[in-house]
Amino acid sequence: MKRKLTKYLSAKSRIQSILIDTRGNMWVGTYQEGVFRIEKSPTGYRISHYVKGNTRFDISSNEIRDFMEDREGRIWMGTKGGGISLFKYSSSTFTHIQGTDARRDGLSENHVMDLFQDQQGIIWIGLSYSGIDKYDPARNIFRTIRKDHDMSQNGSIFTIYGKQDQLYLGTTDRLMVYSTTNHQFESDLGGPSSRKHFEVYNISEDSDGNLWIVTTDQGLYRYNERQGFVSFSNSKENDRRQYFLYAVKALRSAPETWIGGHRGLERFDLRTLKWKDWQDMPPMKAVANRPVRMIHEDSRQNVWLGTLGYGLLRYDPASQQLLTFDKKNGLFCENIRSILEVGTALWIGTDCGLFQLDLKQLKVIRQYTEATPAPFNLPNDVVYGILNDTEGNLWLSSNKGLAKFSQQRGVVKTYDVTDGLQSNEFNTNCIYKHANGTMYFGGVNGVSYFNPGALRANTFIPPVKMTGITISDSVYPPHLKEIVLPHHQNFIDFEFVALNFSNVKKNQYRYKMQGIDPKWVQAGDRRTASYTNLPPGSYVFKVIGSNNDGVWNNIGTTVNITILPPWWATWWARSLLMLLLASGIYGLFRYRLVQQPRQREAEIRASLMAQEAERSRFSRELHDGIGANLSLLKMYIAAFGDTDIPLSDLKDRSEKLLAGSVDEIRRLIHDMQPRNLKELGLVKAVEDMVSLINMGNGLSVFFTSSNMPEKLPEQLEINLFRIVQELLQNAIKHSGARNVWLQFRFENETLIITYRDNGIGFDTSAPPEGNGLLNIRNRVMLLKGEMTSKSGPQGTEFHLRVAG
Repeated sequence: MKRKLTKYLSAKSRIQSILIDTRGNMWVGTYQEGVFRIEKSPTGYRISHYVKGNTRFDISSNEIRDFMEDREGRIWMGTKGGGISLFKYSSSTFTHIQGTDARRDGLSENHVMDLFQDQQGIIWIGLSYSGIDKYDPARNIFRTIRKDHDMSQNGSIFTIYGKQDQLYLGTTDRLMVYSTTNHQFESDLGGPSSRKHFEVYNISEDSDGNLWIVTTDQGLYRYNERQGFVSFSNSKENDRRQYFLYAVKALRSAPETWIGGHRGLERFDLRTLKWKDWQDMPPMKAVANRPVRMIHEDSRQNVWLGTLGYGLLRYDPASQQLLTFDKKNGLFCENIRSILEVGTALWIGTDCGLFQLDLKQLKVIRQYTEATPAPFNLPNDVVYGILNDTEGNLWLSSNKGLAKFSQQRGVVKTYDVTDGLQSNEFNTNCIYKHANGTMYFGGVNGVSYFNPGALRANTFIPPVKMTGITISDSVYPPHLKEIVLPHHQNFIDFEFVALNFSNVKKNQYRYKMQGIDPKWVQAGDRRTASYTNLPPGSYVFKVIGSNNDGVWNNIGTTVNITILPPWWATWWARSLLMLLLASGIYGLFRYRLVQQPRQREAEIRASLMAQEAERSRFSRELHDGIGANLSLLKMYIAAFGDTDIPLSDLKDRSEKLLAGSVDEIRRLIHDMQPRNLKELGLVKAVEDMVSLINMGNGLSVFFTSSNMPEKLPEQLEINLFRIVQELLQNAIKHSGARNVWLQFRFENETLIITYRDNGIGFDTSAPPEGNGLLNIRNRVMLLKGEMTSKSGPQGTEFHLRVAG
């Protein structure tokens, strides 16, 4: 082999790259002498030499910088000055990939230094001056028809008409012919020689093979190869002449062409080559002035007219009937963009979404918009064009790319300019479907075409990695799996990425901080997450990601976060605090247990002392006042019969003495009322008495009052207080009760007192043994009140009603 190779290489030859491919062949790249392929054969080695040339068997440059074999077994050769030469074993030919100003999808430059294919299948191309280019086979599905130096400056395509393997493309200033076989422009028909500006808006073909062309400012034209462009301007009625024509249709049902424009609908006779009016079609005459944007003839030869502002019109030539579909019958949009007939359904693209019309019922049955619940929500409400594939899916062009729509699954996927489309914006009814299934959609920057059967979903499950962790403005290594932080470092920012490089703008993310987030946070294409003021605790941050086709890596990546509590929030500090609190509560409880008997004893002692003092005072009053008066009265009585003292004098003195004694007794009785009754009032005085009783063991009194006035007449308060005092004393001494319920209620100027206990009761028919019950009845009688009582083994009840 060495001897054979030296026939091609000199001593000064320089080898720059070597590759041994999966077939066992060796590829040798040189500095200026091209490429050698060395194959082992039964008779030895066979050497093939490739040099720069102009045929498909030649390479693009003699200086080879790098080799690479891709997954399909193709050999990639990076060259200096010639871009990439791609060798296919199946044909033993080369394809060249180069960068030019005219090709936007080519290389950034032609000096290729390195080639590498990653695990996803993407090929990375290292360039000499322009950085790195990327070639993704999975994304190389949308092709673009664009010839910038021949098209107008903005490259907009208004109409596409397919004829066999040729596409007639209408642009802003010319008509061009593109070959779907050679994938290049075959001819530039331009326009009429007298017209520098020829904006082609729609094309239709008649049964003779003539193309009928409408323009936005030059009227109607016929084109064939023999005669070229022939103009048919409607100059018969100058006020009806339309300069802006949008739609044309050569009908199958009649030898005429219908033309729609900004001033309405017109018709042209293909036999006489003259314009016709609508006198023979009264229904059409009535609507002929409505702006018509598109014309469609269905499989039953019905003519559908898409208008601007008047909805959708259907004309049946057989019955000469016209139907209107607008807001009145379910078509809630009056600007029609496109129509597609599929079986018994008519799909209608509008400025307000997609409508489905049942052709049997002639009724709109569904509408899909941006606001429709997912997954049936459209990416955009403006539907410019509709095509269907062999699997029953609809393809919708809009202002936000191209959507694949299924009646069963909704919007399956949306493609945009990042997937290789000419632009996100397309043009009205600028669509064509080839017999081989290839679809063409025209837009503001050319034509995007593809075959839906060739589309393959990206099944690569992308690894998810952390790319940054920032904690309170401090940067941490992103590969950390465990992070322990003090309590004041609790502001955390995460950055992450899914390693799918096919279309990174469409990678999706979800994340969750376990312990904080109750469910996954839908982050969309955002690659950051922030958490502020995290409380001490243990957390797990998890993020998962998907590729551009929605294939998720549900394992994702995680980071364990532990935020330590401050010392006062640690378990031992909290335990100590709980112990101190429990000790304090226990000490207070013990103190209350000791103090309660002492307090009760002091209160009883004070009460007894007050009672004794009152008795002493009362005794002194009786002795000093009433006693002296009684002694003097005794002397007066003894003097009766004494002749020295007149009887009338003794009588006057005795009456005066008795009157003074009575006044003194009344004063003493008045002074005997409880002191706290006068100071506090009836309710508070009873509450004090109840509280003293409840401090003892054995009887519990539950006292309530409602709507009680602050003060009552003095005598009423004294008597009521004594009644309650007697009732409670009887309960303590005789009832054997454990509980007493006492209630004061003031209603309609009447005071109602209810007493109830759970004692042994007494015989209400027997005479009372003591004076307590008798005193109660006497006081009630004195107050002119009413009292009822009931007693039995379950307890005793008293009900008193006294006018307030």
